[in-house]
Order: sequence, then structure tokens, then C-alpha cells
Amino acid sequence: NHDGGMGSGLILTGGSADNTIDATIGLGTASVTTVAGDLVVTSDLTVNGDTLTFESANADDPKVIIKNTTADNQAARLQFQKDRGAAMVQGDRIGEIDFIGEDADQNLQQYAKMMVRADVVTGGQESGQILLQVANHDGGLETGFTLEGGSEDGEIDVTVGLGANSVVTVPG
Repeated sequence: NHDGGMGSGLILTGGSADNTIDATIGLGTASVTTVAGDLVVTSDLTVNGDTLTFESANADDPKVIIKNTTADNQAARLQFQKDRGAAMVQGDRIGEIDFIGEDADQNLQQYAKMMVRADVVTGGQESGQILLQVANHDGGLETGFTLEGGSEDGEIDVTVGLGANSVVTVPG
């Protein structure tokens, strides 16, 4: 390895069941493992890191495809799960999707965000909140559309627009 010492970069050991071999690739958390072709994973994949980056220099890429090929009426799913290790509290963010680009000076600029929060966490009265935010005139994010669980069963409150000068158009 880097300092001239010996280290194991590939370890193959007998697995815990018939017809299995466990493999360890790399030595230490700073190791980089490169796969020069397609990587096919035929079972579950767990990533225990903070950031997963997909990068491409091609137009309209990278793209992430979540595909269900079962002949039934169920769909593919993308799940955001929040487990704080303690009881949820009102306002806890459950999932966020950020949309970031650049401005004319090539400075990073967040143009939109979709956020889901816990609105009410009382057992039997749980309700959620979805906020759609966009950069307004000064580049700051503000909420322009809110769906919020109502104060009774079968009710959802909706807020559209922001500020007295907002224009809300409903065609038709």
C-alpha cells in the first residue's frame, strides 16, 4: 500500500451458506474501486455512505431508471424514509428533492425544491405536508404550492401563490 506496507486488497472467504463466497475489495475507507464495464447486481444493494453521485458528460444524462417488469397492477417505487431514532415531531422533514443549476455568471443556483414534512404526528391524527418551492425574483426559495392534511378526516388544505401580488391562473 501507499507507505510500502503489506495489505490485502482482495479477500475472498467462504460465505455463511452453501455456494457463497464473500468478497472484500480495497483496504480502508479511502480506497477507490473502479469497475471498467457494466456492474450488474443480482440481489439487494446497500450503500452506507453519505453521498451517491451519478455523473455523465453526455446530453440528457445521467438518468436513473426504476423499472418494474412484473405482469401485475403494482408499480415501481421510490421511497424516502425518515427514522430519527426517536419519536417524530411536527415539522420533521421526511424527504426533499432539490433542483440546482447555474445563473448567467455560472454561480450555483437552486431553482426549485419539493419537500415533504410531518404536519401532525399525534397517533390517529397524522397528516403530512407537501411544499413546492421555486426561486422567486431575488433567487431565494419560497413556497408557492402547499398541500396539507386538514383538521379532519377526508380534508386536505391547499395554498397556491405567495404574497398579495401573486397571480394565480386557472384556465377553463
